[in-house]
Amino acid sequence: MRKKGYSIIVNWSDEENCFVAQSLGKTGCISKGKSVSAAVMDVQSPVIKKVRLTAGWQKS
Repeated sequence: MRKKGYSIIVNWSDEENCFVAQSLGKTGCISKGKSVSAAVMDVQSPVIKKVRLTAGWQKS
């Protein structure tokens, strides 16, 4: 059995004034938080064993 990790992309939203975390491996898995850890915590689940943060702090 192979364990699979999902990448999580974290961006800053100027409109909502918060971090937005999204998992591309899990469709529709998006959360928001005032800190990176708060946004990522809501995206994590027991299925996600390894989290690789891909920072994309870009101004829209």
